[in-house]
Amino acid sequence: MTIPVRPWLPAVLATALLAGCGSSPPQTFHTLTRFASDASPALASGERRYGVLIGPVTMPDVVNRPQLVIRSEPNQVEIREQQRWAGPLPADVAQALAEDLMPALPQAYVYSQLRSPANAVPPRFRVALDVQRFESRLHGDGAGSVIDIAWVVTDVAADRKSVCRSLAQAPLQGRGYEALVAAHQVALASLGERMASVLRQLADGRTAFAVPSGTVCQR
Repeated sequence: MTIPVRPWLPAVLATALLAGCGSSPPQTFHTLTRFASDASPALASGERRYGVLIGPVTMPDVVNRPQLVIRSEPNQVEIREQQRWAGPLPADVAQALAEDLMPALPQAYVYSQLRSPANAVPPRFRVALDVQRFESRLHGDGAGSVIDIAWVVTDVAADRKSVCRSLAQAPLQGRGYEALVAAHQVALASLGERMASVLRQLADGRTAFAVPSGTVCQR
């Protein structure tokens, strides 16, 4: 017996196949920041002794892109199309560090260059960041975050610069991309503590400041 083929059936099947081929997994967006505001609520801007401006931030081209870049081998990386940063990565790094510095510098008004509020205190200190390495590792030995940053603190009032470089590593606690982003947050918090130590001493007039561990400085 011959089964008749409806004339519209091939077109319907082709459309269904194209729809199936065209679908893709949903994208997930990540951020390094934790808070919604640039300024710590502990003190109003008028009660703060000095301002600290974080930025600009430069990063290697290989990671300065919307997608998460995973270090898979010593000389190989993988670009994960479905795992993306919610905004430009340099701006996210600057804002995350600003947020980490806020509680460590209670007398300072800390903000990032790209999210400078209208009532921000004019900066006494500017912190420029040149990220040398921003590595994301999901598996194997050393899984987690590796961030290597060269940073320059400019004392605007004294026209003096302090040049430092810090390396921070944070192991993966858990599995997956959320744990990886959390490891980056931990590494950035460690870097923020070291920057805060230098800034506190400079604010107190100590130009021959004590250099934090894991950091080298030229004063």
